[in-house]
Amino acid sequence: MGRKRREFIPIRNPIGISLKAFPEEELLAPEPQNNEHPRPEEVMIRQAVRYLTPKQRKVWHLYNYDRLTQDEIAIKLGKKRTTIETQIRQCEARIVKWCKSNMAAYNVIKQEVDKE
Repeated sequence: MGRKRREFIPIRNPIGISLKAFPEEELLAPEPQNNEHPRPEEVMIRQAVRYLTPKQRKVWHLYNYDRLTQDEIAIKLGKKRTTIETQIRQCEARIVKWCKSNMAAYNVIKQEVDKE
């Protein structure tokens, strides 16, 4: 029997940046050959993830990039599901906080991209 995979729902925070930085079809697609630049939102999320603790970063990668469910992460890391759920919420809060504090840089980058 196949496992039921969770549907990934993009999370929007009060500042309007989607925490779904990497759509699944882009994860499975080969690297772009025409030197496309990542969207400003993707750059913001990538930078914010660098400021997570190593434990948070591991959970974040398993949840968002490897697309594991909270139960699968809990089994893999030997923790309770509620602990993983809390850690994911803490990651999201930390990313939102970092993005809010760097909104000026985001706005400058976004304006430059919109001009092109």
